[in-house]
Amino acid sequence: MADADIDTGGHAPPGPGLAELLLAAAAVMERAGELVPLAVTLRPATSTIQLTGTSAAPMADQRVSIDRLEASLPADDPAFRQIVGRRHSYGIKAELPGGIRLLAFAVTPWQTRPDPDDRTTTTRSSAAMLRELAPWAATVDAGLVDELTVADLGRGHATHLILHDSADPLRAVEAVTADLPARVERRPMGAAARAMLPTGHYLRVVADHAPAPAARAGPATAARPEPVNAADRVADLAAHAARLREQRNTPAPPAATPPLPPVHRPATDTHQQHRHGQHRRDPPPGARPG
Repeated sequence: MADADIDTGGHAPPGPGLAELLLAAAAVMERAGELVPLAVTLRPATSTIQLTGTSAAPMADQRVSIDRLEASLPADDPAFRQIVGRRHSYGIKAELPGGIRLLAFAVTPWQTRPDPDDRTTTTRSSAAMLRELAPWAATVDAGLVDELTVADLGRGHATHLILHDSADPLRAVEAVTADLPARVERRPMGAAARAMLPTGHYLRVVADHAPAPAARAGPATAARPEPVNAADRVADLAAHAARLREQRNTPAPPAATPPLPPVHRPATDTHQQHRHGQHRRDPPPGARPG
């Protein structure tokens, strides 16, 4: 299957390909010296290299690596920014030859702990792996690739390839793994594969279905509903919650009292006389007895 037969969705990168980005990232890491374990993410569509820490080392330890990268590059001064609450980022931006943009930053981990003493990877070995992947990356249609990540986990590396959404994700996954031992499978949202790279590392590939294009409104098409305002939505939820509280706090009405059963009273003498025709009327007052 030729890659040209696959719709890349207009994502063909105008600049460096995937192999050029791998080689540029390797050169940056080699110049900087030893760094904390990094995840190297490459985005061909924007010619971007992103370096982020993969460990839970304290921010102070990670900042040393960012400072080493800044010292080896024509980069802007490191910027310290708040993300949310007590989490912050510390990073740099740099423009590399060939129109490549570099982003490198450290983020305050949720739980800090020092790097393990038994780390088996090094920055130099990670850079060497990037260089070894370049020949394979040169065979991949970069127009299919959203991002490629090679993560240094301290005791090994993990590699993930995310493809752009496609009308036929299965064909896209098969195209990028055509020269690799791979197991490709369909998924509810698209397709995925587990392949073996020439370096002996596993590669995880994922591609999703492209969303269906929205139908254009015509004369016979119903008007599109107005977008819901966030403040109105919050007010509706608050009113609904108030109604639920009111219903919960309102005592239930008392149950209806069932009708009392008829009372059967014992028959009197008069009743008995009526029944047997023996009742005699009393004469009206003042009348003479007959």
